[in-house]
Amino acid sequence: MDSKIKIAAVVVTYNRLDKLKNTLDAYSKISSGLDYLVVVDNNSSDGTSEFLSSWQLSDDCKYQKIVKSLSDNLGGAGGFYYGCKEAITLGVEWVVVADDDAYPDMNMVNEFKNFLENNDTNEIVAICSTVYRVDDSIDTEHRKWLKYKMGIRPTFIPSKEMDYSKKFFEIDLFSYVGTFMKVDALKKVGLCIPELFIYYDDVEHGMRLGTVGKIVCVPSIKYCHDDGFGTAKSQSNILMSWRNYYDIRNKIYIFLKHRKTAGIFWAISRILMSLVEYPTSLKCQKLYMIAIMDGIRGKLGKHPLYRPPFSIKSNKHEY
Repeated sequence: MDSKIKIAAVVVTYNRLDKLKNTLDAYSKISSGLDYLVVVDNNSSDGTSEFLSSWQLSDDCKYQKIVKSLSDNLGGAGGFYYGCKEAITLGVEWVVVADDDAYPDMNMVNEFKNFLENNDTNEIVAICSTVYRVDDSIDTEHRKWLKYKMGIRPTFIPSKEMDYSKKFFEIDLFSYVGTFMKVDALKKVGLCIPELFIYYDDVEHGMRLGTVGKIVCVPSIKYCHDDGFGTAKSQSNILMSWRNYYDIRNKIYIFLKHRKTAGIFWAISRILMSLVEYPTSLKCQKLYMIAIMDGIRGKLGKHPLYRPPFSIKSNKHEY
């Protein structure tokens, strides 16, 4: 195993102190091979800052601890942008990224380095882990392929469980859960787009990385993703929320950026969808149209209205 390869892990957190503690505990159990752990605090207000100040001073790990505190909540996209930017300055060859609810297996780095040692990785720009749910089932949605039906309709095809019996397999796109990115490739294509705020920042980044090399999933590298699967995440009377705005806007933006015909298709389909799904809700139709137009214009960043905790609730008197 090549112990000379330097690796930095980047974890982004926002107001989930309990999960962050579990995550940092999991990283502390990594046996060897990790050189830096960069934690980006997205301006949390739940005591995360105070906890990280104490955590950084504790000498209980073999890697160096770095805390980067942002003055505003810049979402996952902003957090990973500034975290990876910090990691690159440390002189590492690889950066592995994950949220504050993703727990690495203690042998995660060893498995990664074993793969590097036993395979030709010159053309590989990103190496992804297997993502497990808390019930030990594989979440295949994190590793996927991108196809265009009839040349214009973008379709995400998740990996298949049978793929995880292989030593590795190629993919097109990844999530930022347990993904190693080669720093040389990041210097070529750049980091993720921080102005996307949330959603599809990793998808867009994968599109660019795929233009300079291969992206693979190595099943022996493991992360557990504690995303609250199977629990109620929202009130039943919420029709749409701030999340829908970024989902619609960002998807249109990235497809217009990478495949214009697909972006046009998606914009038109969202206009029709707004009328079909919410025929009597002018507020929902308005959110759709603003998101569509912002995506077409490339107007990114946090919207002044559609930001947490904005939501549109059902109202039988609203037409």
